[in-house]
Amino acid sequence: MTVPREQATANYVPAAAVIRRWRALSGFTGCKGPYELPEEFAHLQAQDMSKIGFINDVVRGITKVVNKDEQKTTVVKETVVANGNSSVAPLLERVFMFLEDGDFKSADEYCEKVLDLDPKNAQAYLGKLMAGLSAKTKEEIPQRDFPIEKRVNYQKAIRFGDQALVEELTRYNDILRKKAHDAECRSIYDEAKKLAKELTAQSQLRASDEFMKIAEYHDSKDRANACRIKAKEIAYDVADKLAKELTSQSQLRASDEFMKITGYRDSDVRAKECIAKSKELDVIERKDTIYYKALDDMKKDDISRIEDAIRKFKTIIEWKDSENKIAECNKKIANIKDQQEQKRIAAVKAAKEKKNKIIITISSILIIVLALIIILSVVGASMRNNMRETLSGKTVSGTYSYYCKYFDTRDTYIIYFVDENYCNITVHYTTDNTSGKDYNERKEFKNVPYEITGGVFGLKFNWDKDIGPYHSVEPFEIDVSGGSIRMYTPNFNSGTSMIMSKK
Repeated sequence: MTVPREQATANYVPAAAVIRRWRALSGFTGCKGPYELPEEFAHLQAQDMSKIGFINDVVRGITKVVNKDEQKTTVVKETVVANGNSSVAPLLERVFMFLEDGDFKSADEYCEKVLDLDPKNAQAYLGKLMAGLSAKTKEEIPQRDFPIEKRVNYQKAIRFGDQALVEELTRYNDILRKKAHDAECRSIYDEAKKLAKELTAQSQLRASDEFMKIAEYHDSKDRANACRIKAKEIAYDVADKLAKELTSQSQLRASDEFMKITGYRDSDVRAKECIAKSKELDVIERKDTIYYKALDDMKKDDISRIEDAIRKFKTIIEWKDSENKIAECNKKIANIKDQQEQKRIAAVKAAKEKKNKIIITISSILIIVLALIIILSVVGASMRNNMRETLSGKTVSGTYSYYCKYFDTRDTYIIYFVDENYCNITVHYTTDNTSGKDYNERKEFKNVPYEITGGVFGLKFNWDKDIGPYHSVEPFEIDVSGGSIRMYTPNFNSGTSMIMSKK
């Protein structure tokens, strides 16, 4: 156990003082300062003089240092004598010589030769253990970073070794276990310190748990307690912040956070307060939800939506200005109905006006059409009467000529208009056929009806029927417009028309 100088009491004396006294008697040298001690008993830097066995502990440590070199040279001899097998002595000497030279492979091979002769030779298993650890001397074994208790050669060396070897290897293993434990503790300690720097309650609690795993290491226990306190402080601040938010959900969350740190400061009281506040805010939020939904419905220009708003306001009649809003809704409904009625009246009026306009337009068109019909009828009748009067009692005559590949036609027509409805027609036609046969014939037609259409006189006369199959021309028409008289066949080209004289 190491004791700082300023904390030493009368019961403690530096081991160096004892060593100086022993050195004067035994000739022990090597330490120049009072605190420069060999590693073998550095843990004996200060001892409680009142403790039983104080002197024995110090002497035992000094003896190990003084006899350290002697053990290296005598261990093989002692082992050989102890095992009673002098044939393996040279082989064991070679083993430890190979180890000192760092030839661990050869050392292991010679250990196998020893075990072939003496399977329970503890020194051979010790040599194999040292070769496996790459240790030149036994004193290098505790310089490794991991325990050796699970190694087979260690277990057999303990099993077949004498008490001194067992104690020595056990001590080495304890040192290695302590080193491994310290390394593990240091790793956990460093990780816990990192977590402790994170300012969240969860990280602080995790850090506390990690420190508690190594509670006896340095100040881990104190740090664990500090982290738990810090976690509660952080959780309290989080809960306090949530409690300041005026919503029912925030109050419930704040209550949960306060309950997680029950017993810390006024967390229990604050948790109850938050629950009560949450209930109050829940009522307020429920009414506000209804109120603002009703306001949204009220903004619509739809009577059904506004009526929904009235029903909502009635469920919270005493909340805010709900009663006034109901009156506003009723007023708005009345205005919408007035507007709808005005629109309906205007629509009816517009429909009537449109209908009247259509009727007037149609009537005007009918009147105009009727007037045109009357005018045209009067004009047409007048024209027909004038033409009929003009032609009545007159005679129209003329020659019609037509030439084609097969025949040459020269006809003479005399038309006498008996009255305004009938006329007499005398036709003298001649035809020179390409076959050499001539046709010369005269025919008379009495009371042939005619009609007048737009100043053109059309004869109701079928030449094929009335004259003969060798003439297949359409009825002639007589045009007396413009002061002249023209007779022509509509289906023939203009070359077939002829000018007729009026007598």
